[in-house]
Amino acid sequence: MLGTCSDLDDGNIVDKAGCVGKYKVDILDFNGDPIDFEMVDREWIVPSNNYDNVLESMSTFFEISTLEMWPDMMFLA
Repeated sequence: MLGTCSDLDDGNIVDKAGCVGKYKVDILDFNGDPIDFEMVDREWIVPSNNYDNVLESMSTFFEISTLEMWPDMMFLA
């Protein structure tokens, strides 16, 4: 299954089972300096082109066979 966790800072999360809990997101001012933070739930994000069911698989294979968006799929896989 193709997908990524919304917490991109933690390199240890490699699958959906590890994408649980909360993570800290800094709130920045106009200068880019952190002024506060909030805790956000992690969620597993699946791209629109995936292989989760037959219809989405056929659509993804069609896009790859017509050479549209194939580099994106290559990097996801």
